[in-house]
Amino acid sequence: MKNIQSAFSYVRLFTLIIVIGSLTITFYSVYRMNEISMLSKQQMLILDPSGNVLNGSLSSRAANLMVEGTSHLTKFHKLFFDFDPEREVISSNKEKWSYLADKSAVVQYERMEEDGFFQNIIAGSISSRLEIEDIEITPSDNPNYLNFTFNGKQQLMRSTSITTRNVITTGKIRILDNRTINNPHGFMIVNWRIVNNSTINSGKRYE
Repeated sequence: MKNIQSAFSYVRLFTLIIVIGSLTITFYSVYRMNEISMLSKQQMLILDPSGNVLNGSLSSRAANLMVEGTSHLTKFHKLFFDFDPEREVISSNKEKWSYLADKSAVVQYERMEEDGFFQNIIAGSISSRLEIEDIEITPSDNPNYLNFTFNGKQQLMRSTSITTRNVITTGKIRILDNRTINNPHGFMIVNWRIVNNSTINSGKRYE
């Protein structure tokens, strides 16, 4: 009888050890998964103005706002003002920059469309190239926004001539919660306006 009781005691003890071990492994696994999930959420990709991908974290994002903001604005303005005289290229660029700015950019685009700008570009076989001169980013009263002013020059290149224009735009950058493949910085340009796109000069093109 004592042997049977002793055997049951060993079985209960062994079972208890297995249960405790299983619970320990389960709790540890859940803890590690949550820890990994939190770390992955804190990881992010940072693109510098030249387009290079850098590693970063949410804790360091504030320190990189200016770098990321400059890269975001550079990418958007390049897509908006850099194009060749093909409807497919212009439409493809529009699709890409639409992820980086709100409807205020679409309004500017539609005004140019209505004025016949893109039609003249295609008909005249004109290529457009943007030269960036300065991007000024300043804090806003709202911590979720940044103010910016963009300065550059646009060259409209025909086969025999080049026209140079000012490109001065203003707006705000809204800081989003999430990043995507199409918007790696997690910014959105809002209240965007082209304040100066006047012609500076025109001249012959020398190859």
